[in-house]
Amino acid sequence: MIGSHQLAKQLAHKGFAVYVVSFPISPLYYFLAEKTDYPRRKAFTKGFVEVEPNLHCHIPEVIIPPLPMVVKFVGSYLKHWGKLCIKSNRLIKQRSYDFVLTESLFYNNLYNQLNFNKLVFRLPDNLSGFWGDISALKNANKNLLEKADLVVSPSKQILEELPPTVKNIMHLPNGVRLDQYVNDSTIPSHFEKLTYTHHAIYVGAIQKWFDHKLLFETARLRPDWSFTIIGKNLLPSETQYPDNVYFIGEIPNAEIASYLQHADVGIIPFETIENRALIKYVNPIKLYEYLAAGLAVISSRWAEIESLNAPITLIDTPQEFSTALKKLQYAREAVVPHEFLAQFDWSRITDSLLKEISDINH
Repeated sequence: MIGSHQLAKQLAHKGFAVYVVSFPISPLYYFLAEKTDYPRRKAFTKGFVEVEPNLHCHIPEVIIPPLPMVVKFVGSYLKHWGKLCIKSNRLIKQRSYDFVLTESLFYNNLYNQLNFNKLVFRLPDNLSGFWGDISALKNANKNLLEKADLVVSPSKQILEELPPTVKNIMHLPNGVRLDQYVNDSTIPSHFEKLTYTHHAIYVGAIQKWFDHKLLFETARLRPDWSFTIIGKNLLPSETQYPDNVYFIGEIPNAEIASYLQHADVGIIPFETIENRALIKYVNPIKLYEYLAAGLAVISSRWAEIESLNAPITLIDTPQEFSTALKKLQYAREAVVPHEFLAQFDWSRITDSLLKEISDINH
């Protein structure tokens, strides 16, 4: 789950009534080839659905959602699409809120109509790295920065580059739920079938920033290792994989810890040149998940991950990647100190956020 999901769950666990408004759904999605989650998301358009104690979720429904490509050519639509969600507007406006925590640029019109005490704007990533140069989204970002009572981000790089007019800022790192990584003796069937002595694993998005060339070349240099990739595979269908690289698709969140605990190394092979505008600012949740599972970690090198001073190995080339793997198969890194991981526990991070909001209130 992404950081905003984790924060919402932690707030609910701490006794706050949490209302989550997700990105809108369109009936047009039903006609798309990949519509497996349409019925599930449709159920959340009826009202606020309580998915667990104190945590309520709602998905607005609109004919044309404010997708980046729509907003790029019809910038004014970003301001006005929400007016079409009459049912959603009534549901959301009938409540008052202690604070609104948002990282969405698609609800600017709604923030002017809600009854709340404080607005917290979370910047998880660099906007232009995902969507390119879309003026309407950049203006929405600027408006939220001006409107917010507190601006937080897991990226130190993002905070350093904010305009000097943004006063209340806070570094709020990504983290991990440490209680999810208790020892699990169950070996996933995937690993039982492998004959390799050493196993590397990746969990996450397989998008344009996933450096499959770096991974594949490293896999060829280290045929004695297996490389398990968990996540939706969006690489071209004609892509040729080394025999020791296994794309096993998405698996339930509840099973991920078991997979991690039965690997040797967690890897983060990101393409940092062509995707520099995005990757420079990334503070990857998977890093903390790997460490919590007791894995050694090998990652591509970029500014944000260097700033963490984490007990991991940073590499730039397949040769360096291969050398790091060879060293680890003979002398696996020591267990990460609890003091390091404790500062990235989601419960502790949420407490820090609540204290900062309380200080602003006073």
